[in-house]
Formats: sequence, structure tokens, C-alpha cells
Amino acid sequence: CLNKPDGAALRAQYLLQVLAATKAGNQVPDDLAQPPEGLEVTILELPSGSSSQFLQNTSEKLLKAMEENNVIAAFMPNTRTVASTPAVLAEEPLQVGQQVEAKYGNSFFDAEVVETSDNGSVKVKYGYDGSEAEVPRSDIQCKTVVGTANKFEIGQVVEAKFGNSFFEAEVVELGSETAKVKYKYDGSIDEVQLADVKSKEDDQAPSDDEVFHIYGDPKARACMAV
Repeated sequence: CLNKPDGAALRAQYLLQVLAATKAGNQVPDDLAQPPEGLEVTILELPSGSSSQFLQNTSEKLLKAMEENNVIAAFMPNTRTVASTPAVLAEEPLQVGQQVEAKYGNSFFDAEVVETSDNGSVKVKYGYDGSEAEVPRSDIQCKTVVGTANKFEIGQVVEAKFGNSFFEAEVVELGSETAKVKYKYDGSIDEVQLADVKSKEDDQAPSDDEVFHIYGDPKARACMAV
């Protein structure tokens, strides 16, 4: 087994170490931040503080979910960087019908501006369930796509949004405002807004979000991510 050229033994050893960290209620140590070559992974960005919530308060629930989905999952050191979307300035007007990202809890979700007011609040309609809510202007992020297409190339490996999370994908077609991407976890192709695509090499400030890795069968990883 140790002599296999495909590195199966190395990947198995890595997964055992990752599993041990999760079972112990710990984040994976820094020296295991980078998975070995050939090991497929789904990467999620969770709100800051998620690791303490899941590892300390609901560790049994996390382990049960891993067992039910036949996957291994762990919180990783946040060595990754993500592209940030600048918040809309207070003096910048929003238009009814404009597509934005609005904060709910600790995360931002796709939404549409339904109504604006002079008191600093904005009424939005969330895309994921159609609910409406009034949120402060500071909790609105603009979905800017100007010049974004130039950042990407056909065949480039990126991270594309699906639902509320980003997954590794390959760019197969580019438009002025959208891109067709092929998701690595199941091979499906979907058309997404350029604002929902980010480069894996973006040189931006580190995110406060926590990095969560899921290892296993592609379909099982997708189920666990949802």
C-alpha cells in the first residue's frame, strides 16, 4: 500500500489525521492545511465562530452528520483569501429592482431591492425563499460586474456559487455578465452571475470566515454541504 504510485496511502493517512482532529473537537493543525494531491474536497466558507459552535457545542451532531453522509469533515486554518465586495456607501442610491446581497444573521444572501426610504433602511426580497425584510443600508452589498469578465479565462479553475456556498468549478464559457461553469464535485454545468464567481488566486485581504473541508464521494459531499 505504501508503494502505490497514486499516493493512496498518503491520502488515507491525511484523512485519518483530519478525522482525529474533528473527533477531538479541534481544528486541523496548520501543517495539514493543504490536502495531498489527488484528494477531492468541497470547501465551504462559514461565518466566524462556526468552529467553536460545531466542535464544542454540537460535536456529536457534526459526527453524526458525517456518519450519515459517509464523509469526513473538518475546520481548517484560514490560509485562503477571498474576493470582497465593497459595501454600498450611504450616499450611493439604490434602485428598485436592483440585484444586491443583503445580510441575514451572519451571512449575505442574494436579494432584490423592493423599496428604499430616507431613514437609512432598505426593503429587500431574499432570493432563496422570497421573504421580504427591512435592513440597514450598511447591510447591503452591491453586486458589481463591471470589468469582472476580464478576470477570468476559459478553462480557469475558480470557485462558483451554488446555493449559499462556493464550490470549485471550471469556466467553460464567458459572457458580459454571466459565466458557464462546470462544478468539480458532480460535473454539472450551470450559468452563474460573474459576481458569483471568484478566482482562487485573488490577492485580497484574508477573510474572517472559517474554512470547512468535506471529503468523500461527490454526491455525499454535496449532501453534507447542504
